[in-house]
Amino acid sequence: MKGRQDLFAQVIVDIANSGVDRLFTYRAEDNIILGQRVLVPFGSGNKPIEGYVLGISESYEGNIALKSIEGAVGCIFTTLKAEIKASKKATLGALMMKGAFKKVKAKLDYNKKGGAVLLGMDKIIVKAHGSSKAEAMKNAIFQAYNAAAMNVSGKIKENIGRISGESV
Repeated sequence: MKGRQDLFAQVIVDIANSGVDRLFTYRAEDNIILGQRVLVPFGSGNKPIEGYVLGISESYEGNIALKSIEGAVGCIFTTLKAEIKASKKATLGALMMKGAFKKVKAKLDYNKKGGAVLLGMDKIIVKAHGSSKAEAMKNAIFQAYNAAAMNVSGKIKENIGRISGESV
């Protein structure tokens, strides 16, 4: 018998006029459903607060890996910025590379993609960044719509079945 898989829910909390506009991840019960209204511990006193489930996943490790990569990239950019500001020569060089820096920043902007499509699922799941704002959420929804319209899940199943010689 297979052991119980832990579930994690990405929850948006309902705090009027607080400016909190990101998702928080909580361990979830097996019967959790998308859109469900939940009470979650929040803040320094873990006061129960109302929220809504916007995503469900079976893994938290991927989030840890993404946070590590995100932290490393942030550290590189912070260090680079400090070194550029440290001398007039570096500042002048950076001004000449301004266009290239803007292109790199645009390519790394999660708001433009919206999220990552999780492959190998029966349904389309797009994992958005925890601090996603409106633009990123809009793009994540479009990404999910496009993946569903292109039948990505069905094509994955079809190709796995073709490769393995089995019907999936």
